[in-house]
Amino acid sequence: MKTYALENVATGEILAHDVKQARSPWLRAVGFLSATTVTPEEGLWFDDCGAIHTIGMRANLDIIFLDREHIVIGIMLCVPPNRVWLSWPSARAVVELGVSEVRRVRVGETLRLRSDGPPGC
Repeated sequence: MKTYALENVATGEILAHDVKQARSPWLRAVGFLSATTVTPEEGLWFDDCGAIHTIGMRANLDIIFLDREHIVIGIMLCVPPNRVWLSWPSARAVVELGVSEVRRVRVGETLRLRSDGPPGC
């Protein structure tokens, strides 16, 4: 499965290097459920999504809510497992990331997935 770098467009900072787009029904349903840990470099990007849950998960997550232009509209840090409903008004995409104490992202900044593959691929 293809992985991307999650980039903060405003600063050029790479927030995580191992982010997958949750496109398949299987990945959207399972996500990080089987992971005992999620590193700060790992993440999942859910398009067409305004809410998530952490039921059955075993790791804390940082959650970023984006609008339709991928502008950050909400941030929840160090969310513990077994939360039934996590949402943000007007969210159209959600990014789940392993907890990081040094990640810097603010409401109003734009995020994007960047492919770091060779040119032309």
